[in-house]
Amino acid sequence: MYRLRMKANAMIFTGWLLAVGVARSPAQMPERWCGMEAMQVPEPEPPCTRGACDDAVNRDPWIPNSSSPFFTIRLRFNVFCEDDGSGCLVTSEQVNAQIAVLNAAFVGYRIQFVADQQPAAHPIHSSRYKHFCSVNSPCVCDGDPRESCGSEDQEMKFFYADDPALKLNIYVVETDASDFRGDGYLPWWPSATGNDGGIIIDADFVGGLQCGASGFAPCRTLAHEIGHNLGLWHIYHGVTEVSECGSCFELASCDGSCQDSLCNTVGDRCCDTAATKRWDQCSTPPGGDECPGSGAPWSQEEANYRNYMSNTRDDCWDRFSSQQAGRMRCWTCEKLGGWIVGEDCENNGIPDACEPRGACCNGEGACIIATECSCPGYFFGVGTTCPPGIECAYLGPQLQPPNP
Repeated sequence: MYRLRMKANAMIFTGWLLAVGVARSPAQMPERWCGMEAMQVPEPEPPCTRGACDDAVNRDPWIPNSSSPFFTIRLRFNVFCEDDGSGCLVTSEQVNAQIAVLNAAFVGYRIQFVADQQPAAHPIHSSRYKHFCSVNSPCVCDGDPRESCGSEDQEMKFFYADDPALKLNIYVVETDASDFRGDGYLPWWPSATGNDGGIIIDADFVGGLQCGASGFAPCRTLAHEIGHNLGLWHIYHGVTEVSECGSCFELASCDGSCQDSLCNTVGDRCCDTAATKRWDQCSTPPGGDECPGSGAPWSQEEANYRNYMSNTRDDCWDRFSSQQAGRMRCWTCEKLGGWIVGEDCENNGIPDACEPRGACCNGEGACIIATECSCPGYFFGVGTTCPPGIECAYLGPQLQPPNP
């Protein structure tokens, strides 16, 4: 949902959608509420990569299973109010309800979220930033001219970011724009854990089973935004947000089946999400790509338009793909480890949840996942053996089932 823009060397996703206080049903949403222009998102030369977690070899060991450790990520909800403390945009009850919606969305991917404090809404007394100007909204908000609409988010974050290396800061604002929904920040950008990072979201899309004044769906916009912050592109990134039929274009033959390994190297770099164009309906898009020698139709699988990183809407989204989950966990450990709640038993700056996983035997002789600290002497071993000779296999960050 976010038009990519460049400001003072920081690129930020800018979301499109409803203004605060304007309640619209899903059918009334603007057709094109989410987009990044190709000329504003210069793709690198092939292999079109941004870092280690773009490589399937590094991504796939992080795809979670039932024995994978949970990543619990700290969230800081900075909720803007008027200068005198009145009119705060959302309550702590709404924030806690929003976190519950997020946890339901991410639990299957072994990711959870917790507020960094209770009450969960941290009030900020600033009428200026409560009535927020984005690049999509006028630079005169409530009659207050702003010198530079394009720098307002950086100014706000400079003043109010709270320990961004240790938590994901979320700024809850309102705008006069009819097409602003939220901003996210990709983890490989230079300030992902600095003041320029975090998420800006319109208060109309924060809540639980009812989104602010809109009230049309569970509030899942933050699931999409957080997906970006944890390393996900839109699923239509390789079609709508790159040069058409260029070297990083994702052909419609990338249908989600992963039969062609090249589909891991373009688009959103997940071969289990099919290539698709930007499409705002909770249904499959018509047509297909028009590249020479291709002409395949877009996937008609429900999984695509139900994906949180599609261009549909809160009441349509309900899933990430397995490889998207692997990307989020990989990028979190690669760039965002300070956000994870938990022990760092080796005191090396890497949360235990991100440490390579070995295997050892518990007191009952069963294979368990172990870190160096919790099971010294049995760490890096393919071939750790529990009596009476059951071998615990080790591969990547996960413990595989014991060999027979």
